[in-house]
Amino acid sequence: MNQATIILIFVASLGTTLFAGAGTAFALVYLPAAILFSQIGQITNIPHMPIAAHFAPLYGILLGLPFRNEPLRFKWSMLDTIMVLLLISITITAWSTEVFETAVNAFRNDLLTWVGPYFVARMVFRSADTRRLALNVLIVLIAILSVAALIEFRFQPYWYQHLM
Repeated sequence: MNQATIILIFVASLGTTLFAGAGTAFALVYLPAAILFSQIGQITNIPHMPIAAHFAPLYGILLGLPFRNEPLRFKWSMLDTIMVLLLISITITAWSTEVFETAVNAFRNDLLTWVGPYFVARMVFRSADTRRLALNVLIVLIAILSVAALIEFRFQPYWYQHLM
């Protein structure tokens, strides 16, 4: 179940990126996958490449970007430098306290968890239409999670987690 869901998310992200663009894929696939499917376990068959429900859309977007003719430039800011320096700091800290493999694992996880989505969001949110689409998707996701929260609060605790 987990593997099929993650592969379906990856295919949806790749197809959306190829046919509608990276911004649409980020809003329609990455945001719901990161919010709704974060409890799904990872695919562990592939060594040194974590494939989780919230990493799969990022893989699909990055794989589909070279096939699109959309400009993905953004102006580098001080916050971008801070994000990269934080990633380097986490990697160096992991390497100095443990072994090299720990540093590689920390780099990979943090790159896919928050640095990669940050830079993809910086690239795709230049357009007002993409920001509006992301806002509408987030409103729908809040409505879905509100219903799930009401069911969990009143009727069946851990219902959403067991559903995943």
